Amino acid sequence: MAFENLLHLSNDLEWLGVELEQIGHVHALQGYPHAGETWKEFQEKQKGVLLTCDKIEHQLKDTVRYDTGKLVGIALPVDDALNAIAQLLEAVEKIKWMAVYQVHDLPEAVRCFNQMVHGAFGQAAPTGATE
Repeated sequence: MAFENLLHLSNDLEWLGVELEQIGHVHALQGYPHAGETWKEFQEKQKGVLLTCDKIEHQLKDTVRYDTGKLVGIALPVDDALNAIAQLLEAVEKIKWMAVYQVHDLPEAVRCFNQMVHGAFGQAAPTGATE
């Protein structure tokens, strides 16, 4: 279940990141006004990206903290699994920074992150689930 939530959040983050970049582009063409509809929409999309990043961080940390049985069930050595989670947490921090300071690079970063998550957890089926 936790992996399904993580995959879903990763897909949401990709969608939100692309939308944020698109509205950021429109906002830039308008001269970056700090008022108006595009500014409000930009802020809403930005909050959505940051909130989704926070949820992903929470899911990743909970996977390590509370669900080590499923973590081992990924069929990776524990060190590799922990390294993968650390890389994902680092990527989330980078995405959060981009959502605030470098929106034009966000689509590539969220697509790459989504691929990383699906690569790490997309095939993950907990072992011992039939006990």
